[in-house]
This record gives sequence, C-alpha cells and structure tokens, in this order.
Amino acid sequence: MRLLLLLLISLQCFAGSVGEDNNAFALSVFKEIEDRNNNLAFSPYSLFSNIALLYYGAQGDTAKQIKDVLHLSTAKESFLQAFHKHLTGLTHKTRQGYQLYIANGLFPHKGTHFLKAFEEIATKTFDAKLQSVDYAVPDSALETINNWVSQKTQGYITQLVEENDIDQSTRLILANAVYFQGDWVHPFDPKNTSSGNFQPAFGPPVQTPMLMQVHHFPYFENDDIQCLALPFIREETDQPFLECVILLPKIGKIDELENGLDARKLNDWIGSTKPTLIDLQIPKFCISKRLLMNYALKTIGMQDAFTYQADFSKIDGMKDLFLNQVLHETFFSFHENGVTAASASTSHLGLIAKPPTGETPKLFVADHPFLFFIVDYHSRAILFMGRVINPTTGTCDEN
Repeated sequence: MRLLLLLLISLQCFAGSVGEDNNAFALSVFKEIEDRNNNLAFSPYSLFSNIALLYYGAQGDTAKQIKDVLHLSTAKESFLQAFHKHLTGLTHKTRQGYQLYIANGLFPHKGTHFLKAFEEIATKTFDAKLQSVDYAVPDSALETINNWVSQKTQGYITQLVEENDIDQSTRLILANAVYFQGDWVHPFDPKNTSSGNFQPAFGPPVQTPMLMQVHHFPYFENDDIQCLALPFIREETDQPFLECVILLPKIGKIDELENGLDARKLNDWIGSTKPTLIDLQIPKFCISKRLLMNYALKTIGMQDAFTYQADFSKIDGMKDLFLNQVLHETFFSFHENGVTAASASTSHLGLIAKPPTGETPKLFVADHPFLFFIVDYHSRAILFMGRVINPTTGTCDEN
C-alpha cells in the first residue's frame, strides 16, 4: 500500500448546512484530541475542508465513514456547490478590515495521474494547487512542501513536515493553510494591561498580563457559563462579520463545559447575546501547537482510511492508497489589537467607551480556564477554536 499524508496548517464561513456540518464535526473532534490538560488551538475549518476533499476520492465504507464523521447533511453535488460558493466568497475578494486567506495544495509523487473527476473537484471546487514532488528524494520534497507552507502562513510555520513524516512509500500529501489576522472593533489600550492572577486547572495561581477595558459587547450568561463576543473590524459591507467568542465556565468546571458542549448549544448561546456594558479582564495568550490527529479521527469513526481496507480509488483509479498521518499545526495569538494568526498587522485604533452615568458594568473576569472560538456571526461557522488552561505555558514567539 502507498501512503497518503494529510497536512493541515492553520494560523488562525460557511453558509447554511455547510456551517452546521462543520460545527458538528468541530466539537466532536475537539473532545477527542489527546491533550485536554494543556492549552489548545486548532482550525476545524482547515481539518474539515481537507477531509472533505479526501471524501471525494473515497468509495465504499471508507467514503461512508468519512461522510458520517463530517456530519454531511446534503448530497455530494449539493455540498460541492455550497462549499465552493462560500470558499469563493471568502477568498476571491479584497478584504480591508481583516485578512483571511485559505489555500489548498496537493503534492503527488511525480508520475501520479489523478482521475479527471477528482482533479476537477480539487482544482475547481477546492481551488487546490497541484505540484508534483519526488518522495524518493525526501529532502527535496520536504523543502518544496515546507516552502509552500511558509509562504501561505507568512513565514510563521516553516517546518510543518519533518523528515520522519514521509518516506519513499509516500505518494500524496494534501495540505491546507488558513491565515487570519483581525483587529478588534474596540482594541485594548496597552496602558491598561497589567499583571494579574490566573488560576490554572492545576497548581497554584500564576501571574500573567491581563487585558482590560470597559465597553458594550454582545453578552449572555446562565447558571453555568458567561458568553462574550469580541467583534473584528470589517470595512466592506459584504464582508463576513467575524467575532471571537469566549466561553467562561465557573471555576473548576472547564471539563464539564467541554463534555457537555455541542453545536446547537453553542449556537443558542451566541444567538442569545445582547449588547451589555462589560468590565472585561482577559489574559494575553499565544498558542503554537502541532497535533497528530489520527487518534481523534479514528475515535469518532474514520477508521478504514488508516488501514489497508482503505478505498481511495477515486483519486487515481488504484485501490492502494491509505491515510498515514493527519498533521495539524496552529499559531494563535490573542493581544491588545486583535487576533494574529501567522502575521503581525498594523493596529486599527478606536475609542474606548466610558461607562454611561448610572449604568453598572457586568464583570467578565477570565482568570481561570476558558474556551475561545473565531466564528462567522451569520452562519456561526467555527474557523478556529481552543482552550486556555494556563496562559503562561506553551507560549510562542510572535516576532
């Protein structure tokens, strides 16, 4: 059997059913990632889009398992149309308020011949670039793929594929890069950033820089959580409205929140937010994470793809490909000016509102573990998500 390697690079929306499918997939795979005691950031969209492309190269039980894992609710042709429409809307326009770029790449072994139907889907629906490499010369193949990754992530991820990730039996690598940089509508004044206590899930409290401001934000609370949305600047009326959603559970309840969270519940909470005066305190954090996603995908039902029973014959007409590794790397930085994924940006400064006379702000103090999401406001599609367990650990170089 020949090896197929799936790579996902995210540095930081779907419409309709595509967004719903993405979110159901996102939360199911999130619960199975084997790193629940540490900070985490990943892009469900990146993973979803790569496996969706793989779905169109699969047949039989392999295809059925992938469809179920992705929670696809429409027929293949309908999904292709919906996915392409949204992908085109995201990537084929100049965006002034924030930057969101999505790139797909296929790197077949030299001499590989794709079936025409698969090649058309890859290039026309997923806008994927095809570039042949020689896996018999691993150093050259590594350089080609990692250079592509580095270019698409503005140099923030330069070594996604490592020497032991490929060998002479590797025949195809699918890669996806998502680059996001957004500035807050209401940025935090760096002068207000000060050291504060954060109680991690384990161990004693730690000192960490806390961002602070008082402003009106979309907000919802119930007996279990506080839900806050921080909108990003957009400068075109047709531009999707993206926001960063923070879910803050009661102290010591992060595991309970994760275990009970599903797409419908998250959608309901976000939909229930209303403009509220908030006294916000939240830590700066930066997460750089490289994940092997094999276990999580197998656990939620994508099993045959990783075995000799795999059937990816719709890729090249041969039933001898199977999935070797699914690698995912994310860089995610949350700071005064906004969220940076892969690249720093010029700040968009705005005025920080003062509390109106007589209005008492609601306290939102993220001084213990919480979840975060980058979502499209209208479809609720999750582009990025993760958890902060301890903002002082697992930090990354932002320069």
